[in-house]
Amino acid sequence: MTRQFLLLALLLASATPGRAAEPSDVLAGRSKHCPGCALADANLKRFDLKQADFAGANLAGANLTGANLNKSDLKRVNLAGARLGEAMLYKADLSRADVSRADLAGAMMGSSHLIFAALDGANLADADLADAEMHGVRLKGADLSRADLSQTTLRRADLEAADLEAASLARR
Repeated sequence: MTRQFLLLALLLASATPGRAAEPSDVLAGRSKHCPGCALADANLKRFDLKQADFAGANLAGANLTGANLNKSDLKRVNLAGARLGEAMLYKADLSRADVSRADLAGAMMGSSHLIFAALDGANLADADLADAEMHGVRLKGADLSRADLSQTTLRRADLEAADLEAASLARR
């Protein structure tokens, strides 16, 4: 009987999930999965965070310039005022994210999901948003000059006072 109990205890111990990643693990490059993490003002410049899970994280004011966030889960993340210039966000999910006043100049955001995201006052000049899903997005006062919005879905988007000078809105 004791042997069976010991075997069951070992099985249960091995099935217990490991500890969740800490913000320090992300900053040290040991992890890119930290849902709900507090990483406000963190320096993640040029980090490889491809397929990262930061859902619900606080990255307000973070420096993600040139970071690879392709296919990352950024749902409900706070990126207000963050620096994401030239970041790679191809197929990233930013649904319901707060990206207001963020610098996304030249960001590669093709095929990304920005459903109900807040991008009020964001700098998206020269950004690639081709084939992005932007249903219900808020872009009040955003700079979309020279942005590629071809094939982008902008249903119910709020573009009040947005700068669309020389933006590509082509439908192929």
